[in-house]
Amino acid sequence: METLTLRPDGSLRLPKDVRDRLGDTGEWVVFVRKDTIILKRLAPAKLSRMAERLPADGPSLDEIAEDVRRLRRARRGGRG
Repeated sequence: METLTLRPDGSLRLPKDVRDRLGDTGEWVVFVRKDTIILKRLAPAKLSRMAERLPADGPSLDEIAEDVRRLRRARRGGRG
């Protein structure tokens, strides 16, 4: 068990081992019940949703590679 401190701007800094386990990206639902906070990961973006965000002239190979890496990390739960 570790202690977190609520910062004046309302943010919490997660311990490194927790950040490593959760991954560096993703969308989360937050449930608050009394003094308990629960984070639940939303499903990673589908490739079709990623395609909708693309500019009309198309992405570079580097941008495509980064999106694929991000999606794979999200599907593995942020590990690796």
